[in-house]
Amino acid sequence: MAERLVLLLDWGRRTANPQHSTRSAIQGPVKHPCRAATLPSPLLSDIIASFSLACAVSTSPAYRGCLLLLWDGAEVPTVEPELSMYDLRNRQRSFGGGKERKDECGCVPVPEAIPVTEDEVLRTIEQLEARQKGGEEDLVGRLGTVGLSDSRQHASDEDDPEDLLLAQLATAFTNLPSLDASFRPTRSTSVSNLPQQSTLARLYKLVKLRPAALEVLRDQVDAILRRPGSTLAEGDGGWVITLVECPIFLADFTVEAETRRSLQSRLIGLLSNLPNSMHHSLVTYLSSPTYPRSALLEEVELVCGFISFRIGQCIDGDQPEAYVDDWMVRAGARVASLLFAANLNAQLLPLSAFYVTLIDSLGESILITDFQAWENRISRFSLCQYPFLLSLGVKMMLLAFDGERQMIERTREAYRNNLSSEEAENPLLVLRVRRDRLVDDSLRQISLHRTDLKKPLRITWEGEEGIDAGGLRKEWFLLLCRQLFDPQFGMFLHDPDSNLCWFNPAAIGMEDDFWMVGVIVGLAVYNEATLDVPLPLATYKKLASESLTLRDLAQVQPSLARGLQQLLDYDKGDVEGTFMRSYVGTYEAWGELVEVELVEGGAEIAVTEENRQDYVQRFVDFILSTSVSSQWDAFAEGFIEVCAGNALSLFKAQELELVVRGSPEPLDVGALKGVTVYEGFSPDEPTIQYFWSVFASLQPDRQRRLLAFCTASDRVPATGVSGLQLRLQCLGDDNDRLPQSHTCFNTLSMWRYGTREKVERMLVRVMEDTRSGFPSTTHSQDHREMRAPVAGTPGCGTSPVPLRTQRWKRPNVWLGAIIPSLLLVFALKGYSLVLLEIIPLFWSRYQAIACGYAIVVHIALFLTGYSYFVVFFQSRDSPERKEPPVEVQEKLVVFACDEQGEPIRCGRDSCGGAWQSLRTRHCADCATCRPNFDHHCAFVSNCIAQDTMKPFFTFLVWAAILLSVALVPFVPLEYRSVREVVRTTWDTVELKEQWWSRKLSWAGGPVWRYAGGLLLGYRLYQKTAHERPLLVPDVTTRTFTQGGITYAYDVPLYPSLAVPHLGTLAVVFFALFITLIALAMIYVIARNTRLGTSAIQIERTRLWRSQDGGKPVYDTRVALWVPLEADDKAKRGAVVFVEPDTPLFDLGPSENWRRVMGEKWWQWFVPWVPSRASDLHDLNPQVVEALRERARKKR
Repeated sequence: MAERLVLLLDWGRRTANPQHSTRSAIQGPVKHPCRAATLPSPLLSDIIASFSLACAVSTSPAYRGCLLLLWDGAEVPTVEPELSMYDLRNRQRSFGGGKERKDECGCVPVPEAIPVTEDEVLRTIEQLEARQKGGEEDLVGRLGTVGLSDSRQHASDEDDPEDLLLAQLATAFTNLPSLDASFRPTRSTSVSNLPQQSTLARLYKLVKLRPAALEVLRDQVDAILRRPGSTLAEGDGGWVITLVECPIFLADFTVEAETRRSLQSRLIGLLSNLPNSMHHSLVTYLSSPTYPRSALLEEVELVCGFISFRIGQCIDGDQPEAYVDDWMVRAGARVASLLFAANLNAQLLPLSAFYVTLIDSLGESILITDFQAWENRISRFSLCQYPFLLSLGVKMMLLAFDGERQMIERTREAYRNNLSSEEAENPLLVLRVRRDRLVDDSLRQISLHRTDLKKPLRITWEGEEGIDAGGLRKEWFLLLCRQLFDPQFGMFLHDPDSNLCWFNPAAIGMEDDFWMVGVIVGLAVYNEATLDVPLPLATYKKLASESLTLRDLAQVQPSLARGLQQLLDYDKGDVEGTFMRSYVGTYEAWGELVEVELVEGGAEIAVTEENRQDYVQRFVDFILSTSVSSQWDAFAEGFIEVCAGNALSLFKAQELELVVRGSPEPLDVGALKGVTVYEGFSPDEPTIQYFWSVFASLQPDRQRRLLAFCTASDRVPATGVSGLQLRLQCLGDDNDRLPQSHTCFNTLSMWRYGTREKVERMLVRVMEDTRSGFPSTTHSQDHREMRAPVAGTPGCGTSPVPLRTQRWKRPNVWLGAIIPSLLLVFALKGYSLVLLEIIPLFWSRYQAIACGYAIVVHIALFLTGYSYFVVFFQSRDSPERKEPPVEVQEKLVVFACDEQGEPIRCGRDSCGGAWQSLRTRHCADCATCRPNFDHHCAFVSNCIAQDTMKPFFTFLVWAAILLSVALVPFVPLEYRSVREVVRTTWDTVELKEQWWSRKLSWAGGPVWRYAGGLLLGYRLYQKTAHERPLLVPDVTTRTFTQGGITYAYDVPLYPSLAVPHLGTLAVVFFALFITLIALAMIYVIARNTRLGTSAIQIERTRLWRSQDGGKPVYDTRVALWVPLEADDKAKRGAVVFVEPDTPLFDLGPSENWRRVMGEKWWQWFVPWVPSRASDLHDLNPQVVEALRERARKKR
């Protein structure tokens, strides 16, 4: 009977069953990953040798095998493998063939090449994949079936595939010649046939799953990289491809950072110094159409991560500029350029994949120094030599620096010229344009200032006030681009499929306009403004001197590109007979088809299978270049005239498009929330939480509409959401008013809405009110579109109840109750002074003057009071007219309408859906609609509108006359009173001791000190008034008898005038204040009346001109229904949006004045002559004709 052993093999495999246990004669249960078998003793030597062979491959103690032998119950010591790699190679069979070579001198032998062929590797891979697919066989089962009789046969069997994999890796990676010759396809006889990416990917996929194989691979690669040998630059670079695909350089497979960095640095250093032929081979290999995107991304992340690590080392060492002398950074940049070149051909990765964002942390000064060294061609390493490594933020910073540098130089030159010239030169580029001549004025102004285009840009709108802090400039860019890119303007062709524009080849003679478009795009780049220009990527490729392909045409004209692609893909034989094309290009010019030969005699050259590739490329070049050469040359000339700087060459076409148009990437609401600033809100309060919840729940297109409402652009800045700082501003407590936006500052102003539903309703409303890109906002007096109309009216929603105004919350309502009461008290006190003291004083001296004075005062008082009460008691009832007049219903005249052309109705308060005419507004203070609304005045507690404008004007006129006449006798008397009080305050010893010398007088600050001193001085003067001479010496003698004795004493005849009285002083100062207010309002009303406008219209115009980003802070335009012809019974017309500064009611100063104030001059000063203004018929005929022209174009 054969002696037997118990063999325990611990292979260190993590795939073993941890619960597996067996029992030995000595140790009992053994619970650890192991394989157990009973073997014949003659196999012992073979097993030890085989086990030692497998274990010798691994140098890591964690994966060494442990061999425990039990012989007849006696423990045999463990055998540790000590077989070296040299012994292993000697005992392996040779894979492939090779021979020793000597170097050129014949002295030092070149390492022998022992290649591993692709077929050998594939066989091993297939065996391992089959084993992995079917599940690993249990070693106990395999060894338990081995008997003594077949032991020798077992020893001679073919090696296990696991062992083959290790042996093949060790052989292929023995030295550089072996590696260069390995893994090449066997069926190809070409020496330069490179390893296949699919084969290497399958091989490395298996290696990644086997720690022992990874360890072998790591050690072998490290040895090669440390001593590559003299054959480094020979051959076609097969070894380069094998190493580039190798996974040991990644963090997942070489966990120890120091070892990984060492391997990476050696690999990158070798790759960067290879000859151009090998670089070309690598780029060609990586740019193959079949090369996987994930593999290329992995390699880019490895190289860019290495560069980032080295730059981080410089920054951490407080020497950020040390990257200039770091050979690893230079080598990494060169290798990254190879990957970038491969990606340009394959276009698998976005440009942002190559950004090394840690470069941003170097600091602005170091990056600018790097840029200046690069553009001055200083012989040193510069990151700008490899612009693809620079993030878009760095490039934009350098572009801003370059532009600012040129702008500063222009400004300094202007100042130098000012010193040497009598005429001062403006250091800014100021363009003065008119809205109705926008294109012509812009072209003329830009042409006149061609030498100033690199100065800071400022826009001035003719006839409008405003300082350009950025908003006017944005508005000019927006409005001008919209007009130039309008297909009706004829410069650009709009493709409905792509929604993009391209140069119109038929736009001959418009070179100046195309030049201006180029200048505008350049000005936008240099002034950091985002343009909404629908130009395709091909535009920016041509600016960046990049070649155009069929892919670019597919973006401009998708349908045409699809036809050309079908021509290229056709594989059914007769191309010529099927497509019947010739070398002729066509385009449409004003309805006619124009044909142009692509080559000389092209009409006679048929497109065949052999020349179709050439034909397609020529056709693409014709559409995108040749046919629009004059237009493009003018555009490019204008752009380069502004942007001819070195920083612009750092941008690729895609980046240039981002700078001009912004990013179309989806909104990251979480990131936007992270950069939002709150003013008056707390980030945790309910309204803010409701806002973000609503924002996140909106569809992407509606999110962009809300973003456009807040920032004047629906696109994210080129640098991402982090470059967009949204502001949420609190306007007050909850109410029913809509949010407002201030696009100058990216600000959304809201009230503290109480529920999420209300926040959503308000935000949706402002988005729906956004017309033509302009945000619709609100104004305190203009509520035409602030609230939904009541149900049952045209254009209304489904709200069953009208919206009510909480009048008690409005300041004007409270002031309207307080101010008239104060005016009544003032009037009674003032009249008593005039009647009881001033008139008798005059009568005692100048009776004729007293009579005239009394008559003038009482006439002015009567007209003032009559006018005031006409306005004060004007009805506040809801409008009597609910339905529009017949001419409005039949759409025969110009009238205010909604977007569907229906008359505007008011659904607020008690208006009940009443019709609103052009100048009718709903006054929230009166809770009703007012025709020809001007403003609400708290002095009269009523609206100044059509029925109250004339009486209010007469009230102001007569009040000014009354107060001026009444003040005349008071002025000298009160002046003397004030002078005496001041003298008493400063010169009295008593006050100096009791007030001025005490520190208590400073307790409330200077106001408390001097106001208190004056009051004490007034009080002291009153006490000692009997000791002082009277200001008005008129007295009367009074007597009284006491104890039989009669006493006589003098009493001032006019006590309020004889000595200073606080009440009299208050009346005089209040009268002076009211007079100044009346005079100011007289001027304003007179000016507005002569201009045919109103106070609210001027405010709406001011808000309209408060632009930011090319968009008004408030959209105060009015939608008008404009019939195409006067009294057109067919109801033909169009809805036209009219800016608030349009002189719609201006019929000339004299006519405007007569329609409001009266035909005769004397009627201007009597309140009972009514106005005769009309919203339907008092329209400027020239403006109406211009509106009809706009309506015709719109239809």
